[in-house]
Amino acid sequence: FTLPGPMTIVDTVADRFYGEGKEGRIQMAMAFAELLNQEALALQADGIDIIQFDEPAFNVYMEDAADWGVKALERAALGLTCTTAVHICYGYGIQANVDWKNTLGHEWRQYEKVFPALVKSSINQVSLECFHSHVPMDLIALLEGKDVMVGVIDVASDVIETAEEVADTIGKALQFVRKDRLFPCTNCGMAPMGRDVAWKNCKRWPKGQSLRGREWELESISNFRLKCWKSNHEVTAMPEIRMRSKNQFTLPASVVRESGIQIDDKLSVMCVNGSIVITPLANKKHGVDGVMGFAGIAQGVWGDSPEEVEQTLRNDRATWQR
Repeated sequence: FTLPGPMTIVDTVADRFYGEGKEGRIQMAMAFAELLNQEALALQADGIDIIQFDEPAFNVYMEDAADWGVKALERAALGLTCTTAVHICYGYGIQANVDWKNTLGHEWRQYEKVFPALVKSSINQVSLECFHSHVPMDLIALLEGKDVMVGVIDVASDVIETAEEVADTIGKALQFVRKDRLFPCTNCGMAPMGRDVAWKNCKRWPKGQSLRGREWELESISNFRLKCWKSNHEVTAMPEIRMRSKNQFTLPASVVRESGIQIDDKLSVMCVNGSIVITPLANKKHGVDGVMGFAGIAQGVWGDSPEEVEQTLRNDRATWQR
């Protein structure tokens, strides 16, 4: 559930009560933060598991955002035990905003001033626009320790992103954010889009995630130590095969045996980054496109029990470079 942030509310309402100047703005922000907190706590009680505060004003008043804007944000989130998030962007939808962004130059580095304050805050997630923006991707490295929601869909364009473009944006972000901390999202709300364009992007988005997910799997087997998903047999060698006429080849008996492939089983075949990936579909439970279409194919890779899986993940994470 999304709520406006206190600093952005202050920036968009007329004030005849708190008075002009910095102190008046801070008092008004804290007053709105208390009201937002009441609403957020009520939403949490109703079962909402993530509450996001939208704070585009953080990119306009950078010093104030770092000085008191984040404090007001934390006041709005006080007492929440659900996941909390803040969305920051450069705005969309009106010509004045377009004109302002044209004055910001080739690189938009405003985030540098507010990220350190956000890292020290209690907010769990930070949502950012990335695709087709002028924000240098390396800035998200400043958010170490936070979940980062990376914008992979440009909401200011009617052009539908390809799955490859979505996967590419995710790949670039992964240079600076750990896999378990990265969550693809849209650059902002889809309100500026037509319904048809928004719906098509909603379909393309998970396909890009799925494509990138398959690339992760290929990276994980590059050291030839991935266990076959149908057994605990350790792969120590990779057999070679030869392409015959009519694009035909024979799978080695050992591969067929370890994968559990049966005669007349259907296989999905795809090429990802120059590698051919063949996936058995015989026991596929979900006939759904996207991520769920691959649910279960890695069974046994990380362990046969929840405890083994958790230990494998802890071991893997200990090797990641930060």
